[in-house]
Amino acid sequence: MLQLKPLRLFALFVAGVFLFPFVMQLLFNLLYGNELLGGVSTNVEAVCMLIGYLLAYTATVVYARDYFRFTLSNFFSKVSFRILFLSFLAGLLFTAAIVEVMILIEPPQDFGESTGEYLNGTVLSRAVLILFTALLGPLVEEFVFRAYIFDALKQKYTFATTALISSALFTLPHMPEYYSYWPAGLIIFSLGLLLAYFRKRHDSLLPCIVLHATYNSGLLLLFFIASA
Repeated sequence: MLQLKPLRLFALFVAGVFLFPFVMQLLFNLLYGNELLGGVSTNVEAVCMLIGYLLAYTATVVYARDYFRFTLSNFFSKVSFRILFLSFLAGLLFTAAIVEVMILIEPPQDFGESTGEYLNGTVLSRAVLILFTALLGPLVEEFVFRAYIFDALKQKYTFATTALISSALFTLPHMPEYYSYWPAGLIIFSLGLLLAYFRKRHDSLLPCIVLHATYNSGLLLLFFIASA
């Protein structure tokens, strides 16, 4: 049995996701003689985010390479079209539930402001946002939280405890973006619980990726409609 270290992987993932894009912006400002901590255009920020996130994702996968080498084939086993369709529907229903929450508890004006800037920016900024929201983000986050961390925790704890801890860890990196709207934390935590259930129920990661990507895409569409 592989010795898994979930907190180390979590720390590496979070540090990389927050640090690498910031470092890329510093390097850009340094190369072009700008103020080191000065702002950059939306296009430059999008490119820095793209490169930075890819570096963070690569570092995370490389750290957990032994785990992924031995378990990757199992992540996509026992999956039928019916299960994937149900995952897609679950993502849509969860998105609809979020809409109801946002109607009942109206978010502040600055909620999702950075997302709106990317959507209202250039083709490049929109493309980067869509790429990470609909594909790369769900893919890598599911590998981290519903694969490595989930499997590490279930070696020691019950499913309920594993689901709660992995969902809490899943919520934390998202909070800096949504700190001004406290229901967002509950929403993301609930999404983590739902994804944990799908991981256990279907013994595969692919339904989790489909559900996560559907929810992210639905939320992105809502931001696009709101900012239009």
